[in-house]
Amino acid sequence: MASAETQAKDLGVHGDLFPITEPDILMIIRARLTALGKAGEIDRLNREFRERAVASIKRPTAIQNIQHTREPRQWFFDPTITVTEDITDNEGRLIHGAGTRVNPLEIMNLTQKILFIDGDDKKQVQWALTERTAAGRAKIILVKGAPLDLMETHKVPFYFDQRGLLTSRFQIAQVPARLEQIGNLLSISEVKP
Repeated sequence: MASAETQAKDLGVHGDLFPITEPDILMIIRARLTALGKAGEIDRLNREFRERAVASIKRPTAIQNIQHTREPRQWFFDPTITVTEDITDNEGRLIHGAGTRVNPLEIMNLTQKILFIDGDDKKQVQWALTERTAAGRAKIILVKGAPLDLMETHKVPFYFDQRGLLTSRFQIAQVPARLEQIGNLLSISEVKP
């Protein structure tokens, strides 16, 4: 390759040059934090944050668009998925190839019923406790209410459907609802207690 010959020429200074007068952003932040610390604002903000965190643990945000059962209904949910890419183990052996249909219930059974309730409704709480006793084992999941208070009162675990992931996945719109395995499908029932 041939290299092009270049020549540099000093053209001098054109226009005025000024020093940068922008304040350092880190210095601004440090000054504001110092001022907030002196005024006690940081302690107040930390206290408020802690109170909000504790409140959200004691009573998580209720799941929206879930109502008490007006019209009981039942349907089946097929958890079968189609694998989109090859799944291999740590040694590269093929477990499932792309395009394979897999039903997790063929590999592992759901060992207990799952009950969805409004924890603020005493009838639904009693229904869930009765169902849990009758089933021998059942997981109680709240869509509304205070799980820690219920655990303390009834001495059984209560869970919460965080951000409505389960109710939306299984298309549950009414509670109380019961989810259980029947064959290789999940049976979902929205019932009246």
